Amino acid sequence: MRQGRDDETESLIQGFTFLICPTVLLAACHPTSTGEGTLFRSDTHHLQVTLPPGWAAAEGPEHLARPFTGLVAFNSWGEPDFWAPAVTTPNSTTYSPATVLGQIPDGAYIVLVHISGGPRLSAEQYGPEHERQDLSGLWAPQDCRQGEAAPGATYINFFKWGRALRLEVYCGQNASDATAAAVNDLLAAWRFDIVPTKEDGAALPGAISVEESP
Repeated sequence: MRQGRDDETESLIQGFTFLICPTVLLAACHPTSTGEGTLFRSDTHHLQVTLPPGWAAAEGPEHLARPFTGLVAFNSWGEPDFWAPAVTTPNSTTYSPATVLGQIPDGAYIVLVHISGGPRLSAEQYGPEHERQDLSGLWAPQDCRQGEAAPGATYINFFKWGRALRLEVYCGQNASDATAAAVNDLLAAWRFDIVPTKEDGAALPGAISVEESP
């Protein structure tokens, strides 16, 4: 059963063609200047990062492609509210490493994606839960220009707070060494909140509905 879940997750990593979905409105964010950069805080998505000098942020939810919803995004060239959604033609819409990289200059773009569609998961298919506040165990310092899903693109799938999430990291092949180092700095400063649920104990919006095992 785990293998089935792994195969489904792997299929989401590949670029593919699908129908067009409506766009979702953006939420508010809270950037604050610090001595070494800008502290970006998302109350909506329960996380914060320190942006390197010159970087900009965007906060969703933002429809990128079916079934992908952007939660937060960061870019190295300083364009506020930038997203790289699926590319649409008269007959199809495609979201892949190539279509995203084709929308960014020779810099870096990082986006946290909520895989907000797909079949209902069983309890065995959910997890393991990423329990850490930081990204240790998910991201290790590396040259983002090399990529794992494709040259210049790395995808990391994980589960947190009842959601299937994916961290997507893109770097143009001509991105500078300083930009590649800044990617590692930003991801090292990433922190999820400890307790993301509402005060009344309700689950987060978009949490996966998990079937109980018989």
